[in-house]
Amino acid sequence: MTLSIEINEKLEALITSSDPKYAGRVCKLPDYNPENFVPWASQAEVRKYIERSVAPNFFKFSQIPIPPRTEPSVLSPQAFKAFFTLAERIVIAESVDVGVGIIWNDIEDPRTTSVDLGAPSTIEAIDHLATAGVITEARATELKAQ
Repeated sequence: MTLSIEINEKLEALITSSDPKYAGRVCKLPDYNPENFVPWASQAEVRKYIERSVAPNFFKFSQIPIPPRTEPSVLSPQAFKAFFTLAERIVIAESVDVGVGIIWNDIEDPRTTSVDLGAPSTIEAIDHLATAGVITEARATELKAQ
């Protein structure tokens, strides 16, 4: 039996199969990656998660592109911090860069309820993390595209 799955722009997985038991099922995927509680960055990330979650070669994936977001994301402080790898968080914790300390203290401040990735101050902070060597330019771009 061969199953295939299509992931549409609503992050719904449509299962097709020769077995009527599975054919035509639609599964709504969570808005966040359950491994790190960060919103899905791309269809490729969704595919990798599903591929790791089931037996290898169990699903064949069809290509349905997810359109880019038109508005920047707003993340919780926890979701924002979860974007960073352990190695990056260690660099942040050990950083003597005053700007890095200010940025991280602002994120950890209990009064901070959200991080608007489109806000000029957030973009400046992410760029500073890259300039300070905490994250690479590629990771900064990836975070701003969330």
